[in-house]
Amino acid sequence: MRVMTEPVTTSDSRPIYTTSGGRSGQAFVGRDRLNVPLRPPQSRSEGADPEELFAAGYASCFLSALQSVARRDGVTVGTPQARAHVGLHAETTTTT
Repeated sequence: MRVMTEPVTTSDSRPIYTTSGGRSGQAFVGRDRLNVPLRPPQSRSEGADPEELFAAGYASCFLSALQSVARRDGVTVGTPQARAHVGLHAETTTTT
């Protein structure tokens, strides 16, 4: 069975994203802007797992917000970088 999500569209009807095949499928952004083969986490096959794509998007948005605030406040930040770590597994923590 192959499941295809319905693409979200912009006001001019261009698709924003499309995915097919789950973690062993493909992810597409826009019209030919990004085409990424998807793979399960810890797989050695080519491509990215969905968590990696989420982390990249989150880090990009964080840096964009940082640069926006820096510009507003007249602060020079150079070329900032962000490292995002994403895990979708429950962690058990204890406090004493």
